[in-house]
Amino acid sequence: MIIGILALQGAFIEHEKILAKLGVESFEIRQKKDMDRPMDGIIIPGGESTVIGKLLRELDMLESLKSMINNGMPVFGTCAGMIILADRIENEEKTHIGIMDITVRRNAYGRQLGSFYAEEDFDNVGKVPMTFIRAPYITKCGPKARAIATCKGNIVAAVQDNQMATSFHPELNDSLLVHKYFVEEIPQKFKYAYLQYYYICDFIEELNSANKTNYYIDKTLKNRSLRNCFAHYGLGQFLEEIEINEKDVLKGLTEKAFNMDYFSCKNLLYKYLVDLKSQIEETIF
Repeated sequence: MIIGILALQGAFIEHEKILAKLGVESFEIRQKKDMDRPMDGIIIPGGESTVIGKLLRELDMLESLKSMINNGMPVFGTCAGMIILADRIENEEKTHIGIMDITVRRNAYGRQLGSFYAEEDFDNVGKVPMTFIRAPYITKCGPKARAIATCKGNIVAAVQDNQMATSFHPELNDSLLVHKYFVEEIPQKFKYAYLQYYYICDFIEELNSANKTNYYIDKTLKNRSLRNCFAHYGLGQFLEEIEINEKDVLKGLTEKAFNMDYFSCKNLLYKYLVDLKSQIEETIF
């Protein structure tokens, strides 16, 4: 697994160290061409959200990053990263990437002297250490987002599809739990996307017939054995022990099913789903 870490400003090195402890490879994203490298997810670190947003625009990276996330790339924003992802920022008209259905309040706990440490429940993980530094918090989760942690009665972490955001800095503590939560969700995102794709392939003709439409999806990646592996039976029903690739995100499943590495398969799968989404949007709008 490879994670790209936005390294324009802020606490990106601390994220690299945490990922290394988890055995996860990472690299720094400093310019637009770095975003062309294969990666399984992106981390947007804490720092100064205004500065990060300004640099993303000046380096012509903002729209590319937004497009990658919209097309399914898992992303984890911490503190300033939460503000960068937020669709709404209280008392401000301007947003940055602006695609996570949350409203955030900047410097919600006060300035530097208002920084503090706490331990609170984080989704189904249990209690995790939380370091807050000039932190925002979420004042409202829209219907697309789900709160997964609170502190002092305020929402401090949320998820939405392939996006996760925390107002605290998990990289500034020794605990690996929050980063582990993020990286372990990445293969699950592919699994759910693949199952969605498989079932769409099955019923798209029926959909077209019922609605007099001509939607099309490429069925090149439709594989019943892989579908059964994801839906019911696990690795053992598809891969022999000697075929398991521990360095691969999906343990070699896409290599066995399609003779295709995970990155190529993931990009092709998301392309097929995005192409169908565009067809439907064109019909509706």
